[in-house]
Amino acid sequence: MEYVQGGLEEAKKAVEADTRADYGVAVESYGRCLHYLERALGDPALDPGLRGVLTSKVGEYTTRLGEVRRMVMVNQPPSQQVGTPAARQPGPMGPGYPPSAGSGYPP
Repeated sequence: MEYVQGGLEEAKKAVEADTRADYGVAVESYGRCLHYLERALGDPALDPGLRGVLTSKVGEYTTRLGEVRRMVMVNQPPSQQVGTPAARQPGPMGPGYPPSAGSGYPP
């Protein structure tokens, strides 16, 4: 049940951030929300009614996460967009090094 509670708390944070157009925070919170809810759905003892609600919310939040990620990408300068020619310029150790900020990998 702790995963359900964690997912609901992150969902609330995500929706609040999304509403105030703080899309960076919204992306992070939607991601954490989905992590928690997917873990909750992996529990075989989860109530079937709650499973149905959570499954629906996972679909809804996954869709919104994709939309918000696209908005964040459009609003970033080209050099910060993953996969753009400016972001792929080779560093001293080849293309993609050092990792770009926000890639999730330490520099």
